[in-house]
Amino acid sequence: MDFNKILDGEGSAPTARGSTCRYRVRLLGFALLLVAAPAFAQIGPERGDDRSLERKSTASGFRKVAFYLPNRVFDFLDIWRFNAGIGLGAGINIRPTKSLQFGLAVYDSVRFGLRGRRAPFWHEQSWEGGIDGMYYEGGETERGFYEFGGTIHFFLVGLDAAFDIEEILDFGCGIFLSDPADDDFLGTIRLVVSDSADDSR
Repeated sequence: MDFNKILDGEGSAPTARGSTCRYRVRLLGFALLLVAAPAFAQIGPERGDDRSLERKSTASGFRKVAFYLPNRVFDFLDIWRFNAGIGLGAGINIRPTKSLQFGLAVYDSVRFGLRGRRAPFWHEQSWEGGIDGMYYEGGETERGFYEFGGTIHFFLVGLDAAFDIEEILDFGCGIFLSDPADDDFLGTIRLVVSDSADDSR
């Protein structure tokens, strides 16, 4: 069979077959166009997303500048821990970082004072003891791994004082608009009120 004649429309019978063949080819091309159309349609939104990301980046940069001073104040507060507690208990904890801490303490107290940007009053209970890597901590104490400080509790009164090396580095980097601790706020104040140890970092 000569397909060239069929496609060229030569002869009566081949002409009918050629028309059918051309119709099928056109139908197949139309179907392929419908399948490919959604893929081409996605090109526009992707470019739109890029522009949206650029706008968000610009807005974020503006907010970093606008909230620069408040964030540096909060970063400075995060360095320090100085508070008192009232409640029954006894013990001592000395911590030149958690990896080198030692002591023994059991207490249950209501505390008030400075502990970074967190709420200045909270409930804390602890049962802890040991030395170095064998130190056990139970309860709700909120202490950073790189804290230098100590806690003492005697009968009804307790005191706690420390500073955090990690937060000092965060404060220093924040001066240059860097935020390694990821705790800067850009329009929303995040105040931690939970007294869970897991929420303290």
